Amino acid sequence: MFRLGARMLFSRKKWLLIMTFSIAIAIASITSIFTASQFVKKAVIDKAEEMYGSHTGFLTDVSATKQKMLKENKKIAVGEYEILGKMNINDNVVATVGWMDKDAIAIGNLKLKDGRFPRSFNEVAIESAYLKGKLKHWKIGEKRRLTVGNKKISLTLVGIVENYSAQWSVLVDFEKGVNDFPNIFVSKKAFVENNNTHNFLVRFSGNSQKASERMSTLLDLYNQQGNPNSQLFNNGLNLASTITFLSVFFQIFILLLSLFSISTLFLYFIRNQHKKSGIMKAVGFNNRTLYKLYIYQTLIIFLLS
Repeated sequence: MFRLGARMLFSRKKWLLIMTFSIAIAIASITSIFTASQFVKKAVIDKAEEMYGSHTGFLTDVSATKQKMLKENKKIAVGEYEILGKMNINDNVVATVGWMDKDAIAIGNLKLKDGRFPRSFNEVAIESAYLKGKLKHWKIGEKRRLTVGNKKISLTLVGIVENYSAQWSVLVDFEKGVNDFPNIFVSKKAFVENNNTHNFLVRFSGNSQKASERMSTLLDLYNQQGNPNSQLFNNGLNLASTITFLSVFFQIFILLLSLFSISTLFLYFIRNQHKKSGIMKAVGFNNRTLYKLYIYQTLIIFLLS
């Protein structure tokens, strides 16, 4: 039966080429729109996360520990950071001193221009925008005597961090050295304090809408002690959602248009086979066999496309 359907189909090469070409165009159009939209969406999200961090939001001065946050919330990544105080770089510039653990650095997508993050008591890394004033000519490996919090200590510069803090979402009433993010990074081991409160970068998995809803719920739970990463949502995730919507819309539009065109072509193709169908019925073919024959022909056309 398959051979008979193939012979009948290839005996009408013009119709075969038209239908194959039409289906191929439809498949190629839908596939190309999907592929291009996925590529653009990924590029938009990657760029936004690079600029604004990949965290869904942050919490400040909450009593919960990191272990408690991970235990009580599903599909969550948590990084901890601490603000120790501020340092005057010059008359107009104040830098925030603090530390971030490895998870916070990863969630925030912090990048190094040179060197590494501090590991021991006398090491420090600095955001490149703050290498000015009295720190202007500070080189990797050099020591400086600086005041951190209430302590004046000798520190060795081990890393230069790419600028990030000016682009991140912060609290409306943020204050340098109190509730923002570190510009000068020290070691957590050296400056860890027995505080009763903690600061966290939080990232929820899932699409942007679900992540946003879960972050809102978390902020409600902790009396709005923090903020969503509005920069990431407004300039990245929401735009990616719009790209997805437009991509699906055009794919459905092309699919419906293609189905209409292809069904019309198949209708003309089958009508022109009525004479052959009559002959086959006359020699013993039933409707079921004819339908099977048409299904084989349709399968061949799709495979060729």
